[in-house]
Amino acid sequence: MNSASSSNSRTVQLQDRRVLGYAEFGDPTGSVLLYFRGHPGSRFETGFLAAEAVRARVRLIGIDRPGMGLSSYKSGRKILDWPDDVIELATA
Repeated sequence: MNSASSSNSRTVQLQDRRVLGYAEFGDPTGSVLLYFRGHPGSRFETGFLAAEAVRARVRLIGIDRPGMGLSSYKSGRKILDWPDDVIELATA
């Protein structure tokens, strides 16, 4: 069973040079499922679903929003900027 720890944490560099932090739980070869939590919170919240993700054969990815956790702050950020960040992470 995976637990919420820094060993599950990763980062990806975005096109604008910022970093987006995320954590992976569950089955590393499973179907990818992105977990979007409310505010406040962090990528570690996803760890509460780690055992269920393993059973469901899901690779569960929780993302830190900009300015939270491992993710870089973005000055002037708007909520409509978020989908582009998620697309970059999914592509990576």
